Amino acid sequence: MAEDKGNMNSKIKKEELDTDYWRSFKELYKDASTIESSHHEFGKAVTEDFDPSKLKGISRRKFIALVGASAALAGAGCSDYRKKGFIVPYNQMPEEVTVGNPTYYASTSTACSHTCGVLIKTREGRPIKVDGNNDHPVSKGKTCAKCQASIINLYDPERLEFPLEKSGNDFLKKDWKVVDDAIISALDNSRRKQIAIITHKINSPSSKKVLDDFAQKYPNTKVYSYELFDEHIRNSAWKKCYGTGVFPLIQWNQAKIILGLETDFLGIDGNKVETSRLFSEGRNFNKTDQFSRLYIFEGCMSVTGMNADYRFKLRPDAQYELVLSLLNELDKKGISIPAGSQAYSGYSLDSFAQKYSLSKSKLNLLVKDLIGNQGSSLIYAGRTLPEEVHIAVNLLNEALGNTKLYRTDEIETPVLPLSSKDDLAGLIQDINSGNVAVIIQYDSDPAYHLPEDLGYRDAAKKVPMIISMAGSKNDSSALANYVLPLNHDFESWGDFKTRNGFYSMQQPVIDAIFDTRQKEAILLTWLKGKPVIYDERIYHKYIMNNWEQNIYPGMNSKLSFTEFWNA
Repeated sequence: MAEDKGNMNSKIKKEELDTDYWRSFKELYKDASTIESSHHEFGKAVTEDFDPSKLKGISRRKFIALVGASAALAGAGCSDYRKKGFIVPYNQMPEEVTVGNPTYYASTSTACSHTCGVLIKTREGRPIKVDGNNDHPVSKGKTCAKCQASIINLYDPERLEFPLEKSGNDFLKKDWKVVDDAIISALDNSRRKQIAIITHKINSPSSKKVLDDFAQKYPNTKVYSYELFDEHIRNSAWKKCYGTGVFPLIQWNQAKIILGLETDFLGIDGNKVETSRLFSEGRNFNKTDQFSRLYIFEGCMSVTGMNADYRFKLRPDAQYELVLSLLNELDKKGISIPAGSQAYSGYSLDSFAQKYSLSKSKLNLLVKDLIGNQGSSLIYAGRTLPEEVHIAVNLLNEALGNTKLYRTDEIETPVLPLSSKDDLAGLIQDINSGNVAVIIQYDSDPAYHLPEDLGYRDAAKKVPMIISMAGSKNDSSALANYVLPLNHDFESWGDFKTRNGFYSMQQPVIDAIFDTRQKEAILLTWLKGKPVIYDERIYHKYIMNNWEQNIYPGMNSKLSFTEFWNA
């Protein structure tokens, strides 16, 4: 068989393999029928002496009909595109637009609660990419995954495109004017009962002023703010230790030794964008003498744990015992522990290591590093740990002199403080007592975010009017009487104050794609009352007026307000 195959291959000349192109084995082996058919490539009617008069006749009308039918058939496959609109050339080319070249706009992203500065890349008016703004003093060109993915939400086909009104178990499309009239009537008729606005953390001074103006017109308004993850345990412990309610910012780049307790500060805890940037500055392999060392005690693997020099597996409920054991060990080594705190006296690091099967040599190295780097070491507890752990950690940092790493010149605090658990429990009690007439879910999803045992989902069914402002449908919008579609970040104006003395601005880079509105503009329209007249620039004008009257005078700028604002 091998010999026959060799003989067959030998029949193919090397020159043919080098020069001929074949599409089948018949062509390769010069099959007679294949060669014959290649001589009849064209049909009988197609000859070199082509004469149109010899072809079958066709009328002009029939020709146009056939062409139209083929065009309609070709376009049928594109009938599901949303919002096709028209593609037309510029009548007057904007100065900042050069076809083919991108244009960048500085703005602020609200994909997370830390509102990082961004540069939005656009082509002919269409946002296509989000990157960090190197000139932003906090984020300094860094962004998180949420910010990078926010461009997807702008073009999300599941976005709400128009107002909806609940009818039975379904939602029907409604005109904005009809919805505004109905809601304004409900607000005016609820003056004896509470109007509850449930929102996420407010970092915008102008947005806060809108809520204040709303509460001024409707004095029965109460605003409840929350975050799915927040720092209330850390702040509460800090207040009990130092008398203030806000945990300070940390100079991570100056810490030589970092001890993390059930924390993922590189993954999800705190302002991970700024923290990661500062932490990486202390891990420069070109400066080995300044290279920081990271110890992590955690129950589950985290991003921070994967970057640790020493990682210890430890249950969350054992973290308090670890801190007290370290305090006792430092006391034995001659470190002065602040008076009045002797709860650690019954703990031992040796017993702790044996109890939880931890390496005693590595624990001794940790203690040595902490003592040898007093004032430049840092112990940081995760936000999920109980308050007693945070208080013990504050004591440990105080004993080692690590308070030098705290940044007292800047404070990260929201314009509107978050509501406590008691505040939210009081809201549920008021709802169940029939004292709440209207709930405005202000770009929030409390039915999904709030603890199940709080009972918000069941209580909300007793409220006569629920208004949900959202970019897309969620658990809370399913409970609402009216669902109002909101603008995307890239379609919105805004200002943000994430640090004391520092403001970050937001500007739209594209007109609203759908029939949506900005949430602040919706409230301002309701404040004007009937007849309802909506101005799409209402919130832009409001921000400018707020800055001119309340913020600009404190800036001591030599520019006029118009020059200052444009700059």
